[in-house]
Amino acid sequence: MALACLIVAAGCATRPDRTWTQRQATALHAQLLQLDRAVDAAEAGQVAKTAVEEAATLAHEYRAVRPAWLHNWFVNAGWRARGLCYDWANDLFPRLLALDLHSLELHLAVARMDTPREHNCIVVTAHRQPFGEGVVLDAWRHSGRLWFGGVSKDKYPWQPLPPDRVAPELEKLLAK
Repeated sequence: MALACLIVAAGCATRPDRTWTQRQATALHAQLLQLDRAVDAAEAGQVAKTAVEEAATLAHEYRAVRPAWLHNWFVNAGWRARGLCYDWANDLFPRLLALDLHSLELHLAVARMDTPREHNCIVVTAHRQPFGEGVVLDAWRHSGRLWFGGVSKDKYPWQPLPPDRVAPELEKLLAK
């Protein structure tokens, strides 16, 4: 039991410091601007800042521990209420959707659907851009320290989440 407590204490996720958060938001902003010349710089900045900061906020709300697979174990054991990959995506998505984007589009995404290795995230594309050219926003991978990168370059085989798999609370938001 003492070993388990030590692992839990050592694995706790901490809020990233302001410098790290600003660097990540700046890097994500730059990557979003590279999607297309028509991407609005202010809008890309809002998405970047919101995604990085809200991922950290979710980590705090979930009382996330690192590594992410350990937090999954806690959720599945009933020691944490939320924090599986789809929770991160489903909770971050409305916060980004509230930005009322025009030059960027948000997509729920899934890799390895219906397998034990299923993973969920959000993909951002320029307006009307193919999904495969987008940027992955994965808050789960590093327990609230947002990971982002190109869909086609990621280790996960991302695809759009089928409409019949979208959480009911998100269906209502998407219908508006």
